[in-house]
Amino acid sequence: MKRYLSQISIIAKRNFSYFNWSEFFIYKILLSILTLTFYVLVANFTTGEINLERWVVGNAFFMCVMECIHYAGVIFNAERFNGTLRSIVVSPSSNLFYIATISSWNVFIAFVTVLFSFLAGGLIFNINFTDINFLVVITGIFAAIISTASLGILLSVFSLVTDSMYLVLNTVASLIMIFSSANFPIEQLPRYVRWISYILPLSNSIRATNIYMYDTTSINFFRFLGYELCLAIFYVVIALSTIKIIEKISIQKATLEIF
Repeated sequence: MKRYLSQISIIAKRNFSYFNWSEFFIYKILLSILTLTFYVLVANFTTGEINLERWVVGNAFFMCVMECIHYAGVIFNAERFNGTLRSIVVSPSSNLFYIATISSWNVFIAFVTVLFSFLAGGLIFNINFTDINFLVVITGIFAAIISTASLGILLSVFSLVTDSMYLVLNTVASLIMIFSSANFPIEQLPRYVRWISYILPLSNSIRATNIYMYDTTSINFFRFLGYELCLAIFYVVIALSTIKIIEKISIQKATLEIF
């Protein structure tokens, strides 16, 4: 645990040592709040709804995509740029553990970003916090970030397969925006594509949190939250299997990349 925390501390200093606290707040928190405000105003204009709780929840959860997909998804790309990819690939330690360690900092930043965005969105759009169980909301945020970060870890492995990772990450982020129900109900999509929302992160945790905010006795909250966590486990298993396959092919071809 001491080694794990030490690595996270080093990663945090490496990534943000050139920021002071005010710059960090503007770059990470204020930008997310402004983005959430924009999307909620668009939803308000297009739907005409007065109660904007579901849109605040959905867009607050979506704010984790930048950290968990765009940043966690380029871990191997960054190591290639820094010249340390060879050492990581040939190291006897677990590559997945290394990726998870680096992603832990992104998970922490994503959690802070989502929580601040939710609170700020609630204040801006006059959401009544008195009837909200924040423990449940935090549980939903945690499940959403874990599943999204797990997908980011899976995508980062494909840096060894393709050199077009930014195209892949932007495509996945756009799919999550469409199918997460953050900006419009999934029911508005054609029936034959709705199933995609069940294999992408965020959609189940957003459903769970919105259900609880309207019906505190519903067991669907735990059902959807369970789906989200199972999805995270699925992503990690696929990532581990993919790493093993890529390592085997890399040994056979005597190369770090197989593209």
